[in-house]
Amino acid sequence: MFMNSRTGKNIRKLLGIAALLLATTSIFALSAMAGGPNYATSTHHSIAIYDGYIQCQPSYVDNGYHAARGFFVYRNGWGGGEQWAYTSYGQNAQDGAIYSASMRYWDTLNPFAP
Repeated sequence: MFMNSRTGKNIRKLLGIAALLLATTSIFALSAMAGGPNYATSTHHSIAIYDGYIQCQPSYVDNGYHAARGFFVYRNGWGGGEQWAYTSYGQNAQDGAIYSASMRYWDTLNPFAP
């Protein structure tokens, strides 16, 4: 059976789209399966208000590594620049304490802001 050039291109496009969808789905599934005490959240409350939270446990091993401390950053908001939040450093890789930090962030309503 012979396919014309147009049919072959369409099949390649469909296979490419299917491969892209499979790869994207796999990445999101792996992210969703990540668990443990080390995580961060960002909650959008209104037009310009965000609440960020991060926590880490130095003794928890994630992909072979320990987290010494956690941090997150909001960029280009109402005051311009960046706002960072850091947890305290853990004592060592056996430290079982949970360290956390949180921050409220006011975004800008300026449509021309970066």
